[in-house]
Amino acid sequence: MKSFAIPTTSTLPGNDYEFRMLCEKEMGQLLDFRNLVLSSLSNADHYVKEQDEAVFVHKHLGPEGFTIGVYSNDELVAYAMLGLPPADETNELADRVDIPVGHRHLIAHVAGCMVHPAHRGRQLQKLLLAKRIEGARAQGKRYCISMASLSNHASRRNLLASGFHIARVTIMEAALKRQLLLLDMVEQPVFDLSSARMAAAEDYATQQVLTQQGFRGIGEERDAATRAAPQLVFAKQRKAGP
Repeated sequence: MKSFAIPTTSTLPGNDYEFRMLCEKEMGQLLDFRNLVLSSLSNADHYVKEQDEAVFVHKHLGPEGFTIGVYSNDELVAYAMLGLPPADETNELADRVDIPVGHRHLIAHVAGCMVHPAHRGRQLQKLLLAKRIEGARAQGKRYCISMASLSNHASRRNLLASGFHIARVTIMEAALKRQLLLLDMVEQPVFDLSSARMAAAEDYATQQVLTQQGFRGIGEERDAATRAAPQLVFAKQRKAGP
């Protein structure tokens, strides 16, 4: 894996943090941290355990990915993973967002990111997303794919703000309803806002139909006064001119 820079320290609201690229010796610590966060979730659909947690974590500590750990006073308080799947590996996410077979070597998966409850709201997820996109570019990738629960508004908001769009809304393994988000770092699509449609953020059926019809989720509208779930903006990609 080609190296790229991560911040060794960073001052964010409320804390000074140390950033480390994790390796196999931190695997036990990472597994324990995942269990801690999963047990603290207010909505269990935001993240679910992998069928084999150890295999999943190990894959993101070696040649098929990397994991950035964030420490406060030498305690792990957040982490973020980027998957670098082999080009010849079956890639269900790539199939679902219609990435050409000849481009499979250009794909990175923006995988799990978890933050300790006491350290949320301090922009860690936003920073860690930016570093994973930078890491994907450093590995010569073109596409980043991510997956979000329809009720995980914070994660989806960060992804949309970073240039991702909702490419598909579908049912994944274990009957999980998920939004699949795609970032093309070479050719950012341009969307026709005159085609815009709205859908409630947790309305699976409407979003699924819209993406099947060629619409892509490109933003959201929120009512800050009511703090209700946002409405998502879907639009069709603008056709290239002559």
